[in-house]
Amino acid sequence: MTPATPNALRREASTPASVGTRPDCTATLLLERAAAAPDAPLFARPTAQGWTDVGAADFLDEVRALARGLIAAGTGPGDRIAIMSASSYAWALADFAVWFAGGVTVPLDPSAPPEQITAVLSDARVRRVFVEDASLARAVDEAVAAAPALGDGWLPVTLMDDDAEGATLRSLAGPGLGVSDAELERHRSAARADSAATLVYPTGAERAGGPHEVTHGRLTGGALNLAALLPDVVGAGARTLLFLPLDQLLARTVQITCVAGGAVIGHCRAQERAADLAAFRPTFLLAVPRVLETGYATARARAGEGVRGAVFERAADTAREYSAALAAAAAGHGEGPGRRLRARHAVFDRLVYRALRAGFGGSLATVVSGPGSLDPGLIHFFRGAGIEVLEASRLGLLDDEGFLSVLGLADRQAAES
Repeated sequence: MTPATPNALRREASTPASVGTRPDCTATLLLERAAAAPDAPLFARPTAQGWTDVGAADFLDEVRALARGLIAAGTGPGDRIAIMSASSYAWALADFAVWFAGGVTVPLDPSAPPEQITAVLSDARVRRVFVEDASLARAVDEAVAAAPALGDGWLPVTLMDDDAEGATLRSLAGPGLGVSDAELERHRSAARADSAATLVYPTGAERAGGPHEVTHGRLTGGALNLAALLPDVVGAGARTLLFLPLDQLLARTVQITCVAGGAVIGHCRAQERAADLAAFRPTFLLAVPRVLETGYATARARAGEGVRGAVFERAADTAREYSAALAAAAAGHGEGPGRRLRARHAVFDRLVYRALRAGFGGSLATVVSGPGSLDPGLIHFFRGAGIEVLEASRLGLLDDEGFLSVLGLADRQAAES
């Protein structure tokens, strides 16, 4: 870990929320994005040919088709639908489809033990479960069989893989062809700002206090205010590769913010992180602190000892000094980096910083780090190397009906895991 540096650059805000809550459900953000830029990419999916863009209108069509299938299968306003999967395009598709059908999403950690699966399904009175693959479908079936209250009824399980055998997203959507546009809109518009959008359960065996209910108003308010706070980060032309799992509220809030702001969203595969970064070339990332800590430690280890190690240490000192000078100037103290510091910084940009940025895809400009805090010296190091780090817990622009309350819930959820 780098030593702490005083006066680390941190973006904080204390002004009131700039947008506030909305009188309708989170699904409206997708409708607005598709209306404003129907052909512009909203998601990107990894394929054998590389990352393939999915336009906003095309994603909306898929969401509507799946929502119709849910309605045809009996999903009504307020019904709870669980999603148990690693982060993926299908996760986002199912999430928005549940909202279009008027339902409430219940995220489930795909690594959750059987007793937790049973407890959440029972407590939330889940009506259907989306799962990533057959192994998770078996885990759900075993959890249902182990709970008499669940075993008395039938709990449909839908695989989020259209190539799998059994009930899939495609087979679920098929019967929905008979659901009219008016019926779909009746379900979608049944949810208002004060309606539950999602139930978030603490991870781990202990679930004292039950789930946290997050309303559509909090999700939309948080997303719109964060988009207004960071338009250059999450606006049109931005690209993000989500690392954090979507069963964590912070990752979902950032995904919804990207829908509102205009950014393109990809989902990082656990075993393909380096390849995905290189191919996707994100402009910003949401990452837990250890991702940056590991990035620094890896860069330092690659430098080794001797001359190369000494060059890296000198470059790290220069990056922190350069960032501190920028922070001081922004606070009205001084004129920023001097001529000699700028010259030294330019040399180390060619020798060290450029390679560091290449490790994150080469286009990365901003990292939103959270939950948890970072060492101030590490924040200065990355900013001096060309990557601004914003701590999620310090993006305090919003009131208690917006993003700040969502972040607080995400922090508590992480602390309980």
